[in-house]
Amino acid sequence: MVDLDLMLSLWNSIPKNETIQEGTIPFRFILIGDPHQLPSVGKGAVLSDFLSVLESKRFHFVSKLEESNRQQPNTNGEVSKIVTLAEEILKYSPENLNLGTKIDESFPKTNQIKENILYKSEVVWLQNIESSTSDYFSRDELVEKLWKEIFYPQIDRISSWKIQDSFCFDKPDFIQKFQEELKRFRCLTIFRSGYWGVDAIQTKIMNLAAQNLFFGKGGNFFAKRLSKGIYFVGLPILITRNDKSRKLFNGDIGIVLKTESTGELRAVFPIEGKLFSVCVRHSSRA
Repeated sequence: MVDLDLMLSLWNSIPKNETIQEGTIPFRFILIGDPHQLPSVGKGAVLSDFLSVLESKRFHFVSKLEESNRQQPNTNGEVSKIVTLAEEILKYSPENLNLGTKIDESFPKTNQIKENILYKSEVVWLQNIESSTSDYFSRDELVEKLWKEIFYPQIDRISSWKIQDSFCFDKPDFIQKFQEELKRFRCLTIFRSGYWGVDAIQTKIMNLAAQNLFFGKGGNFFAKRLSKGIYFVGLPILITRNDKSRKLFNGDIGIVLKTESTGELRAVFPIEGKLFSVCVRHSSRA
């Protein structure tokens, strides 16, 4: 998932084998990865571009893993639905436009997305039964449903926690409860920008949060407007830039909480099995 700029910097730093001293091993540049993996959020799909060029030139130093043992069939001989879906998608091409229908029909459908629902499969298609024209949701309809059924109840639940001070973060039962909430749900998209991108979906969610948490009634919510936006109890924080001084790194996820003793909001992160907090102003890089 290396982007084009980073790969170019790496490529330019490779030593040249113009003069090879006797008894030394020439430098070798080896790339290992999955060309079908999601590309980087930055520019380029580096590995797949490398492979397409090398294979077109019929070079013989490309090796492929033909069989993966990462996902083995279960006792009933069934393979993971996620693996099946991935294999079906890889078969898709402009010449096989009807494959989308085949994929749709091969997975269970549901019209509900809520916490604590046991689905028939690890992969299900969410159907819009309220529409007379299409069984798919628009982006805004889907995000509003996620907010109502998943995000809002979770924020309400976390807001009910009574945290007297930061010493509560050291208690094993609180750490376990915190970790359970952190892992409860993820909303993923393959795009950074655009209509279906992270930024647009995040903006929609924060607009819903502003409407419900500032202007709505009821609930245990606690929210503040700070210089760079809205912060509230239960808000997930994603670190996108390494901060070695606080042991926070790209991809780390935390939750905004409030301590009763100070009344201030803190971004709390699990680090090495413990919980650590920073002021939300210092976590604005997330």
